[in-house]
Amino acid sequence: MDPRRKAAHAVIQKLNESGYEAYLVGGCVRDLLQGRIPNDYDIATSATPSEVQALFARSFATGLEHGTITVLWDQESVEVTTFRTEGVYKDHRRPSGVQFVRSLRDDLQRRDFTMNAMAMDLDGNLYDYFDGRIDLEKGMIRAVGTATERFGEDALRMIRAARFAAQFSFSIDPLIQEAMVYCKQDVKHLSVERIMTEMEKILGSPSPHIGFQVLLQTELFYHMPPLHHWQWDRQRVEERLNRIPSHCQRAGKWVWFLLAFGTTADSVKSRTRECKCSKKDSQYFQSIMEILTEWERVKAPDEKWMKQVFLRYGLEPVVESYYIQQALYHETGCKMEQLRDWWAEMPVKRVTDLSIQGNELISYIEKKPGPWVKWVLSELCRLVVVGEIPNQKEILLKVGGQIATKYS
Repeated sequence: MDPRRKAAHAVIQKLNESGYEAYLVGGCVRDLLQGRIPNDYDIATSATPSEVQALFARSFATGLEHGTITVLWDQESVEVTTFRTEGVYKDHRRPSGVQFVRSLRDDLQRRDFTMNAMAMDLDGNLYDYFDGRIDLEKGMIRAVGTATERFGEDALRMIRAARFAAQFSFSIDPLIQEAMVYCKQDVKHLSVERIMTEMEKILGSPSPHIGFQVLLQTELFYHMPPLHHWQWDRQRVEERLNRIPSHCQRAGKWVWFLLAFGTTADSVKSRTRECKCSKKDSQYFQSIMEILTEWERVKAPDEKWMKQVFLRYGLEPVVESYYIQQALYHETGCKMEQLRDWWAEMPVKRVTDLSIQGNELISYIEKKPGPWVKWVLSELCRLVVVGEIPNQKEILLKVGGQIATKYS
């Protein structure tokens, strides 16, 4: 048994033995019914947070205002949340308050979709008050109760519906789609971080085009920050997001997404900042965009040009650019096998692979250290890569001295 599930079962058993109801709930139950291995196992219980903490010495509050206690069991952490109902939502995200209850049904009734509103006990008995299993078998995403109420509580649920459709290739209940259109403007209240987390999951899903089609058809894209103030063409977005390059990895898919919305090499830095991308991601996406711009200009790259691009950006950004270029224009000017062969043939792939170091260059030239050292080493590296000089210490020092005289 999965160690995480084993830990969750042990926690449930101890709660049951102490007289409390406790069940696996939510996404883990859905995944188990689908034959998938859940990412995590969440527990709902009739025990209050203080009762949970009294029962488990190795526990701490991680969301006390929502009744959530994290229990440490063996090497695993298990989230245990008290059955609860929620007050009125005032900001399309958080309830004004929660009330702890002793009823499993009341707890499940507040959840978003029927497939996520099921519980399972230790014996595998399913507690399904809203026909979630039937919807799961039909491949249908349906709201618990009234869709407009669920979306009014948390507008992110509309984007989550599109994400689940992409992850599982499910259909969305027409009533949900109608509610999404009716509530579409509420997504403007969501934080960019929460929205982009869902975009990440859609891009990483087996059928991202399904999720993006939902967001287009319901016009959520027009109201989602930061996309709502970007200039973009619906036809291009629809066409591009309907055929995301399957060979692309995460970064390539993100660049394809940005390209669909009209992002250029000049605007990628500001747009990734608006999307709250990490600095590392932003730089990676910008590298791919710069390679694409150069690739489009060159059309048919030769070995010398490509090896210099490898030297500047590394292998992976070039590979991602290749697949994007291929998807955009059905022509790259070279084959992937050729690219990988050129990379493998390179005698050096970075400055640190040179047979000399900066201090040796400084001693040889008898010149004070400064920015010139990095510049000379970079030029030496380029010359070695394109085959104009060998990676031999004596030659590198001699040529480095000649190059240094040109630096002012």
